[in-house]
Amino acid sequence: MENYSYLITVAIAWVLTQIIKSIVRTIERGKFEVNYLAESGGMPSVHAAFVVSFTTLAWLNEGWSSTLFALSGVLAVVVMYDAINVRYAVGKQAEALNALIKEKKSKVPPVEVIRGHHLVEVLVGAAIGATVAIVVFLTI
Repeated sequence: MENYSYLITVAIAWVLTQIIKSIVRTIERGKFEVNYLAESGGMPSVHAAFVVSFTTLAWLNEGWSSTLFALSGVLAVVVMYDAINVRYAVGKQAEALNALIKEKKSKVPPVEVIRGHHLVEVLVGAAIGATVAIVVFLTI
């Protein structure tokens, strides 16, 4: 398989998952906004789709014992852990800080809330990424 298949795979996984996320947000909020195409957090996780698509393709191309699979697998775990735990906690802290700023009528500007993910959002993103990698592997 050609090396460009990795770029194709992660690009398809990223775009497809971001489109699905935008559809979910449109349904949740009752209207579409272009910025939904770039928002982080929510269902499904684009980060998970991205890293799992690469890792899955590395496994399919190189096998379980390859360095590429091992390295991408470790990276995938770190990214998904971060999305569930670190980024989620930071988002909650930003919301609390903004509420405090508003309550105290502070002149400090509100901080940007960057949302992380719940486990199910990461699992759905990972499933999309794995599926994209399998389809690309079978078709290229």
